[in-house]
Amino acid sequence: MIREQFATLATAASGPTAAIFRGLASPAGPVLVRAVAARLREAGALGLLLSDSITPTTIAAGYKSNVVPGEAKASFDARLLPDTDIPRFVASLQQQASARGGHVTNVTHKGHGPVSGKGPLFDILHAASTRVAEAALPTVSLSPGITDLRFFRARGAAAYGWTPLVLPPELLATIHGHDERIPVDGFEHAVTIMSDVVHEAAS
Repeated sequence: MIREQFATLATAASGPTAAIFRGLASPAGPVLVRAVAARLREAGALGLLLSDSITPTTIAAGYKSNVVPGEAKASFDARLLPDTDIPRFVASLQQQASARGGHVTNVTHKGHGPVSGKGPLFDILHAASTRVAEAALPTVSLSPGITDLRFFRARGAAAYGWTPLVLPPELLATIHGHDERIPVDGFEHAVTIMSDVVHEAAS
């Protein structure tokens, strides 16, 4: 799936960016990923599609400002690639924590969700995408986020993470962050396109 995504992106890009996408889509993709691993970690969403990530989300320690805490706790959110061995990943965390006098507890994971193949609904979304942006180039994609669509797919329904909304980088940067927002006119247009898709798919 991820190779198909980069192959499609390569046709829409140019220059060095297109060359990188072609390389990632090729059989040599894993070698290229390792070669540019350090830069990928700074590449935002692209880096999340090509490497496991782990982020501290909560930290708690102490009970009073003038008392040194006896212990501290932190929660981490990990986003793993589909082929990552989860027990091995957790064992690695345990080893690293132990080397620093800590330990890992309360590990929960969602597992890997099913994937919807291309079908009639994908074709409808493809056509609708060109009404959002004339040069739209729909492709299969690996999402770095978690989605409730996994419950629909588990029951055999085709489900795609598709939103008929085009946002500039400054608004994309607010997703799940401070002052998250989208433009009103963009939202209204997205509702119209989504309504059209539901009507077409249902008929």
